Amino acid sequence: MTELELMIYGGIFLAAVLFVEGLFLILRESRAAGQRTANRRARLYAKGLDTKRALYKLKRQRLTGQPAGKEDQAPFLIRPLAKLDRLLDESGLMMSTPRYLFITALVIAAIFVALNLLTDVPAVLCALVALLTGTALPLLLVIRTKRTRLAKFSEQLPDAIDMIVRSLRAGHPVRTAFSMVAREMQDPVGTEFGILLDEMTYGLDLEDALHNMERRNDVPDLHYLVVTINLQSGTGGNLAEILSNLASVIRDRYRMYKKVRALSAEGRLSAMVIAFVPFFVVGVMWFNSPDYYLEAAEHQAFPVLLGFGVFLYFFSMFVIHRIVNFRV
Repeated sequence: MTELELMIYGGIFLAAVLFVEGLFLILRESRAAGQRTANRRARLYAKGLDTKRALYKLKRQRLTGQPAGKEDQAPFLIRPLAKLDRLLDESGLMMSTPRYLFITALVIAAIFVALNLLTDVPAVLCALVALLTGTALPLLLVIRTKRTRLAKFSEQLPDAIDMIVRSLRAGHPVRTAFSMVAREMQDPVGTEFGILLDEMTYGLDLEDALHNMERRNDVPDLHYLVVTINLQSGTGGNLAEILSNLASVIRDRYRMYKKVRALSAEGRLSAMVIAFVPFFVVGVMWFNSPDYYLEAAEHQAFPVLLGFGVFLYFFSMFVIHRIVNFRV
């Protein structure tokens, strides 16, 4: 075995290890979110970290330094990195942006080397497939994690509001009510309210800390909570009664959302099957007869037909998505 082959196989092995490590981190965060008596902030405190160090760890350091919610104001060249920072923040993963980019680059390299060694496909086509696939797979995984986390946040929010209401009716101030949520609720709500308290400890007022939490979590129901608390702090009123009604509305809307999801489950499953079938057929044909598509590619009408087919595919996926997804 030559030195070049050793380097290639070593690169594949390293990329596989880092990819598995990324999957492990995601699974570990998901499992930690299922623990009822602890959240990420509570576990950091259990390890002996003080408030300042725990806050530094919980607020993932951004590569661009652009504040959350202001990615569109970043310079044009670094705007994609700012949005990637925001995506990693909302996913709840503590992975740094350079580390994510490094893992993505290794996945692209591993796919390219594997295609080169296992198939007779031209190097340019291998590079294109590796670039598209290696970029899409980690990104889709992070997007999926973000959606799962925000859905969990939305599901937990009514319970958190109910806990705040009970604390307010017992005569506690708002800060104490938030501390109960941070101490008793599981991730992601428990940690987010903990970060809110820590920011207030280090100088932010309630309104700014609430807006920071809203920018970190793109959840519409959280916006209603922030507006309610800010209005009450400025005008007065029975905050406990207002929040109790808000919790009931959010819970009823979430119940309706779950009902709609259940009724549309068959349509969404059909959409996933339809979306997967073309890639499955192309993959089977490619491995059974690699020259099948290469011979067709030499025809002068192939680029036009390929572009038209890709357009129809994405248009049909858009139509199906609009049919089976309902806004509640």
